[in-house]
Amino acid sequence: MSMISLLKTDMMDGAKNAEHLIRHLLLPFGGGEFFFCPGEKVVFLADVTLPADNETGANFDIRLLWALLHLAKEQGIKELTVCIKPENGFTIEQILKNTSYGKLAELPGIRIVDLSQATVTPHPTDSRLVLEYADIYDELNSADVIISLAKFKTAENRLFGGALANAAYAADFPQDLSFELKQRALVDVYSIVSPDLTIVDCIKGQSGFQNNISSCVMAGSDAVALDTVLCAMADLDINNEESLVLASQYGMGISNPADIAMFGDDLREIMAGGSGSDADNKKNKLN
Repeated sequence: MSMISLLKTDMMDGAKNAEHLIRHLLLPFGGGEFFFCPGEKVVFLADVTLPADNETGANFDIRLLWALLHLAKEQGIKELTVCIKPENGFTIEQILKNTSYGKLAELPGIRIVDLSQATVTPHPTDSRLVLEYADIYDELNSADVIISLAKFKTAENRLFGGALANAAYAADFPQDLSFELKQRALVDVYSIVSPDLTIVDCIKGQSGFQNNISSCVMAGSDAVALDTVLCAMADLDINNEESLVLASQYGMGISNPADIAMFGDDLREIMAGGSGSDADNKKNKLN
């Protein structure tokens, strides 16, 4: 059984409300103290790929990250690492200059790491669908706790930003892979790097990347289960997501709705299908 915590974010208009939201989001998993222990190296793997503000809906909302950092400091973590991997054609300097993450980088005890410039170590994959070895960034190899911060994005009735896709930022992918091969390679990477916690930012932005009705935030340790809920929430066919289907078949997570326990707000109020009978049926399967 996989646990997923889900809360609406309609009232999140400041850092204080974001912290309140994150505290409640983590309660089903034992709270922030379960993930933040003094002496351990905590690494955040953040989807901050473009030089765009929060309002666009392109990057993980920095208010949520500020809240997580505050909880970590509260538990005695003195140094925190935030890993960012810019999209091809963009630089870390552009991202820090044009987003609020630049202010974050100026704080004491916060390290911003540009993964595109980081060293890697090859690791054998368990699934070997595409990659026999995956080049995993050493920042992730040396971490005691990995917290993946994913931004939910959809296009053309497909999920192209979610929990499983964000975990793939832990590896340096070969540049010549086709889209189909990249989907399978996601599974190879996830067989090596499975984050301790994934938080998915499903806050709707101006760019229209999200097709859920209401903004929300989700958390869980099973990326496959999280993406299964995202598919239901956005009215997407899980069978169209090859990486998700394969990860489930290889036993890397739960995709059967009957084996996913939901905590928090009502999924029917967030799903793209609204609160009609179809949404009710999908919600009932995820209870």
